[in-house]
Amino acid sequence: MARTAVGLSRDIASHIEAIERLASSPCLVPNGPDEEAEFDQLHEQITTRLAKILHSLTAEA
Repeated sequence: MARTAVGLSRDIASHIEAIERLASSPCLVPNGPDEEAEFDQLHEQITTRLAKILHSLTAEA
């Protein structure tokens, strides 16, 4: 079980890093302030949720 948790925590950390890279990518040009706000909100929700899961996994290990 510990191996699975370690692998999952690495996957989550990798996804968080990928989201952060995507968020700072110049190829993402929002179509107006509404889309920009929506993207920012989704980015925050996803990274927060993944970070919580990662924290709970590392706290249990």
